[in-house]
Amino acid sequence: MTMTKRKKRLRIALFACTVCIVIIAVLLIQLMQFRNAPYRRHWTSQKTPVETATLFERPDEVVLIQGGWVKWLDAENIPALYEEIVWFETASSQIVPTLAAPTSDTRDAHRSESFCVELRYDRRHKYVGEIAAFCGEEYDALLLAFDERHGVFVMPYCGVEYSGGNVALVYENNYMSQYAKREYLDRVAALKRFNGAKCSDPIPLKKEAG
Repeated sequence: MTMTKRKKRLRIALFACTVCIVIIAVLLIQLMQFRNAPYRRHWTSQKTPVETATLFERPDEVVLIQGGWVKWLDAENIPALYEEIVWFETASSQIVPTLAAPTSDTRDAHRSESFCVELRYDRRHKYVGEIAAFCGEEYDALLLAFDERHGVFVMPYCGVEYSGGNVALVYENNYMSQYAKREYLDRVAALKRFNGAKCSDPIPLKKEAG
């Protein structure tokens, strides 16, 4: 028995609806993966930078990374964490650039092996302070990787990637006083305690998210 034109139209419409549902489902899954990727998710629509002579401005959002997991710190804890971060700018006797810009592998190694704090800003910043190697650098976020043996590696994020071929900075332990070296370990320990503070549920750190 031949199929009526009406039945053919219904089947075509049902097939089209099924295809649309599948496409929407795939797009939603990709969107969720995109949002869970901590480095690609961050962006700012305010591209005109605000100039600052302070390297570590108070962030609008903070991400904590440790042991392959990522957490977003609750806003109410940002002021207390920021008080600990400011010390790293004021206490070191010298800040020097790394010998070469970190590659993606280097950055991934820092994120996997070190305790990291990512300071995110709603508006792009441009550093115009006294650190010559960093002067003129624009960034939407800063990744601070704490290596207890060597110091703090500071990697800027701008647009869609970290560093962008520019030099990163490192607070070298070798350039700190003995008091600062001891205080440094206490500060890192204090920052790590924020991992136990009010945070979002942790998500796995994705290597492909950079």
